[in-house]
Amino acid sequence: MVCPRIQLKLDKEKDRAYRCTVYPSSNTLFQVKYLDDVSVDLNNRTCTCRKWDLTGIPCYHVCAVAGFINRNAEDFCDSYFTKQMYLKSYEFTIPPLPSEKYWPAVDYPMEPPPIKIGPGRPKKNRRKEPHELTNKPGKLSKHGMFMTCRKCNGKGHNKSTCTENSTGTSQQKRKRGRPRKTAMAETSQGTQQSTQTTQQSGQQKRSRGRPRKSVAAQQSTQTTHVDSQAPVALP
Repeated sequence: MVCPRIQLKLDKEKDRAYRCTVYPSSNTLFQVKYLDDVSVDLNNRTCTCRKWDLTGIPCYHVCAVAGFINRNAEDFCDSYFTKQMYLKSYEFTIPPLPSEKYWPAVDYPMEPPPIKIGPGRPKKNRRKEPHELTNKPGKLSKHGMFMTCRKCNGKGHNKSTCTENSTGTSQQKRKRGRPRKTAMAETSQGTQQSTQTTQQSGQQKRSRGRPRKSVAAQQSTQTTHVDSQAPVALP
């Protein structure tokens, strides 16, 4: 009765119709309950979900009513989707069309319509896009692009205006221009202290190895001094 593509859609609606509960109000008016309550009118061919009204294919509410009254859901499809209407649309023949070689000759001149020239001086420049740069030809504007921050990868701001810091510590911005003498003195003191600490650490590390000559000489003088103070045994 129905075309194949419409039949596939109708079968899907039939599968959902088994979950519905039908309550008859009259011979043509029914209440269908599934997740919500809808009303189906068979005389006016309307349903509350309006799917049957718009497409002409019965929805699963109408399929449930058709099974309740022991009728086929295909009977409630629109006549446009039936097999008879499909065959009726191809009832008339389409005449064959010969090629251009066999067209009849026409004596009328085939010329294009006249060109209408508007008032004013004609424009020679190309019409530019609304977001095209006028002072920099050949370059695109940044319209529609969003600024991305390098620190937090956020949108709408850049690195200089970012309020969040990826490292978690606040870094002081370096001032522009030549640094003052006080700052230079502090930096020089810091470098001297760092060099002294490195020298001390180097000396401590060297003391762990072989002693130098000065240390060995001190030890030899101490041993000679001790030997000179020792008592001499008489014969």
